[in-house]
Amino acid sequence: MAHDLIFQNLRPEILEQVTEYLKWDPIVSTSPARLLSNLNAVERRAWLHSHRFDLEGHISWVGTPIFSYALGSRKE
Repeated sequence: MAHDLIFQNLRPEILEQVTEYLKWDPIVSTSPARLLSNLNAVERRAWLHSHRFDLEGHISWVGTPIFSYALGSRKE
């Protein structure tokens, strides 16, 4: 997937607001198991900063109609 340049420049605080809006709460650690929402604010922003393209992928997935996947013409 080609990355949108806007994601390189968004402040972690903005990324955090986007995750809250989308209700995106990925697993950030498996040992012990932790969700993004389980991190404190500093940890959450640091994780989002280093995983901003994961959020971009989620936004792209959310923005793709389910029928596009069924028909095989999803966004790249």
